[in-house]
Amino acid sequence: MKDEGTVQPAPKGGGVLGILGWVTLALMVYVLSLGPVGRYYNTGRPPGAIRALYRPLGVLANNVPDVQKFLRWYGDLWGAHL
Repeated sequence: MKDEGTVQPAPKGGGVLGILGWVTLALMVYVLSLGPVGRYYNTGRPPGAIRALYRPLGVLANNVPDVQKFLRWYGDLWGAHL
């Protein structure tokens, strides 16, 4: 018979640092996915949903010269015209 008074510890979660790590990883994947997507749509205009998805990076690149420089360099690595 189990002792009903025993409290089992809660499973250990990632906490704030775990969430921050996942958010950081998601942002890195988002930014770095621009190269392959740019190469895939290199021959034509991407659909509106794709353009809308990456529009924040375009706005950031237009306003921050270092971001623009990085994205152009990264696009060149993939053979994409960003």
